[in-house]
Amino acid sequence: MISTVTFFAPSGEEVPYSTPSVEAVVVDVERHTAVRLGVVAPVLLAALSDRALQDRIGRAAAEDVRTRFCTDLIVSQYEQCYRDVLASK
Repeated sequence: MISTVTFFAPSGEEVPYSTPSVEAVVVDVERHTAVRLGVVAPVLLAALSDRALQDRIGRAAAEDVRTRFCTDLIVSQYEQCYRDVLASK
């Protein structure tokens, strides 16, 4: 079975990628970041039995959430969205 996923080039252009199995997951379209499952899977499997690795992954994920979804950033994005909607009327 052929699966197709779409990635986005830095230009914003869609780049379809077909493969016999889906090998990647798009993590962040805005940053044009994809993670190959073949690379991530061994780390996640190792984390099942490695408490220190679980902690490192958890701390890194928490920091990512704090920086990408902080109140100041999210509120300003909502405000811009509202301004855009009001301006389009």
